[in-house]
Amino acid sequence: MIASLLHRNVQLDTATAASSKSGARIDRRSLLDEDHHMKRKHHKALQSRFPDSWRMLLGEKLRWWSMLGDADRERMEDLIRVFLADKSFEGTRGFEPSEEMKVQIAAQACLLILGLNYDFYDDVTSVIVSPTIVYHNGPRHLDGGIVSDDHAALSGQAMLHGPVLIAWDRLSDQALHPDRGHNVVFHEFAHKLDMRNGSGNGVPPMSAELKQRWEPALRSILQRLRQGNAVSLDGYGGTNPAELLAVATEAFFDIPVRLQRDEPDLYGLLRSFYRQDPAARQTASSS
Repeated sequence: MIASLLHRNVQLDTATAASSKSGARIDRRSLLDEDHHMKRKHHKALQSRFPDSWRMLLGEKLRWWSMLGDADRERMEDLIRVFLADKSFEGTRGFEPSEEMKVQIAAQACLLILGLNYDFYDDVTSVIVSPTIVYHNGPRHLDGGIVSDDHAALSGQAMLHGPVLIAWDRLSDQALHPDRGHNVVFHEFAHKLDMRNGSGNGVPPMSAELKQRWEPALRSILQRLRQGNAVSLDGYGGTNPAELLAVATEAFFDIPVRLQRDEPDLYGLLRSFYRQDPAARQTASSS
């Protein structure tokens, strides 16, 4: 089961994961034949042309877009088209997300699965876009079995077997300032990857070998984060292993060079899981 989830028609250089410098060859057919059930809407999406206006938009709004190699950018364009055809977008309280919003959300969600299979997002039923932060009323279940009745301001939320909520004003600001290391799409879609096993526990589907290294490393980092000794990670990651994965994913894609410097072991694990090396991409683009 694990092997089928992670299988792609890609040749990867293990030293650089999926860096555009590695010479990886990406076969777009892997988007269609992973489960041997070709979806008609996926075919139709891939037959359509990726609009130049989308390329300009992504190049303007997302710093990492211009860092992608040609093969990675081609796969990203395929993933974005399939994602937009496959997932429904809804607004809250009469709000209607624009095409530009949908494209930017799809691109940032698809960056996480650039080196993985598209079916990692099978559990994403839809994306709910709110113009601003959503306030949650009622009881919330916290780590350790605690139930809180406090009001919560949500910039995003991932629901098991359900949709992903994104607050647009928070995302648009974060995308313009990636050096802060916060991105609600990276955070919530990392939760959805984590939920691929049926629950969010900080251990998404991965090989047995990687899992053997992953679990003790996460426990160690979680302890250091709670002690304030993990400087490149937001303290919210100390809540539990699931939040640590989500916070670490934000840092991995937003501030990869800093994360690699400060937390090399964690960076290496994330590079192995995501099959990407964003630090190498960023370094290459600035040289």
